[in-house]
Amino acid sequence: MLGMLTGCGTDDGPGASGGYDLTFWVYSDFVQGESGKLMNELVEEFEAEHPDVGSVTLEPKNDTELLSSLMTGVGLPDAFSASARDAKKYHGAIDLIDLEPTFDSEEGYAEGYYPEALHGVTSDGGIWAVPFISYVPLIYRNLTVLEDAGVDPADGIPTYDAFLDQLRQVDDSGVAATHSWTAGGYFAPGAVLASDAQQISVGSRNSTTTIQPSQLERSFETVTKIEQYANSSMAYDADVTTEAFKSDRLGYMIGGPWVEPGLQEAGVDYDIVPVPANEAGGWTGGLQGWDYFYGVRSEDATRNRLVAAWLKKIGSYDAQKAWTLRTSRPTLREDVMEDPEVIASSEMAEVSSKALRAGMLQMDFMHSSVFWPSAMTDPVAGLGRGTTPAEAAEQTVEGINDLYAEAGE
Repeated sequence: MLGMLTGCGTDDGPGASGGYDLTFWVYSDFVQGESGKLMNELVEEFEAEHPDVGSVTLEPKNDTELLSSLMTGVGLPDAFSASARDAKKYHGAIDLIDLEPTFDSEEGYAEGYYPEALHGVTSDGGIWAVPFISYVPLIYRNLTVLEDAGVDPADGIPTYDAFLDQLRQVDDSGVAATHSWTAGGYFAPGAVLASDAQQISVGSRNSTTTIQPSQLERSFETVTKIEQYANSSMAYDADVTTEAFKSDRLGYMIGGPWVEPGLQEAGVDYDIVPVPANEAGGWTGGLQGWDYFYGVRSEDATRNRLVAAWLKKIGSYDAQKAWTLRTSRPTLREDVMEDPEVIASSEMAEVSSKALRAGMLQMDFMHSSVFWPSAMTDPVAGLGRGTTPAEAAEQTVEGINDLYAEAGE
């Protein structure tokens, strides 16, 4: 374990301008397109609201750069956006700002978040990040392919039985119905697994998962059925898959909100629907991931106050509502995602709002370092090579236990 790493070295005072020069590391797409325009507007507002801020620099980083740079502690920023998946690692290695006073400073501020999101930033008697955005698995449907196959988009895909019937129709039309749901990692099979979230006892006891193999079998059976209509050479996140969808050579594609800008640019005729349920009206939220904003504590109380103020602003109702209205990507404020104006603003916002009410979390963010869904990657890949759903379920549970043992949790 690394020692506690603090930000900004030893010279934490104002810069040459007389104000504090702050650096925030953000995901690369946060400085691009509409996201970038909005972030720049929020920075300008923040600078105007705080005369003791000299400048704010948004420095883009990809996932790999964020994790490696943060954990080595070289040249830490004042604040950073990063996955909730690594929250426990960051809390253990970096001297983060405790934001509990920030959350308590305004009536109703904390209550606006999803309760699970607030739990996911709270640990050891403090609040160590601001819940920002969520990503939920979504199914993109190529409407040109569906129309040619005789599938009525108005029918939706309320259950996996309906989904399988539609896949068969598209397959019969001579077009690839979907990509592989067993290749490319946990994302696609995890979305199916989350439809059974209410029956899966996620957790651990004495370094052993509380998930039982029998709780996973139905989901792996469903994945096996989907795979019979899949193009096995297309993984869900491969460029060839996206290009096939854009060129009307693929009917259904699972992905996250980040996929949509490329589809819009390509001009493909598509819509978005939630992951199916096992029974009509059942769980349809998929396996959800989250991203947080964290603040790095320095030895300067004024700098820490300004960083906390930025984090409060980025987590506010107004900022997160603007984010979803302008980018369509879901946030972790329940008051935003249940706002009628937000729900009506786009298909992405409407489907994401529904999904956020009924999904499974990827892991116990901030409280565990075990990313248990990754254990299904190899067993599920075997479903396409003769492994039975029962065998894949047993192998997945064994893999989860190995992860807990390795982490010492």
